[in-house]
Amino acid sequence: MYKCRRNESAHSIELRLRVKEAKLQDLQRQTQQLEDEVLLLQGEDSYKDAQELVTRHIGQLHRYNELRDIAMSLMTMIADQRQTSLSKVADEIGADVPEDGPRSHGSVTAHKC
Repeated sequence: MYKCRRNESAHSIELRLRVKEAKLQDLQRQTQQLEDEVLLLQGEDSYKDAQELVTRHIGQLHRYNELRDIAMSLMTMIADQRQTSLSKVADEIGADVPEDGPRSHGSVTAHKC
């Protein structure tokens, strides 16, 4: 709270008030800069988290595709050995084979019971 000083002129009071207002404005500016910096850093963390998630997901997709290709190769080998079609082997083990064959962008999936 403001404490009144004896024998202080109005000009002196006004000058002190201006100094305090300037300090207040400077502190408000610094606060805004710090808040902006925090938001920027939080945004960078979110970006890093999103990049890590995308990278992990891509890795999982690669792994899935490798496993799918292995499964298709094994089913093809079984079909060749038995001299039967790939779809018959897939039906026996409960897997779906894409209409256009093992190298399609579709997937081999197990039938749900």
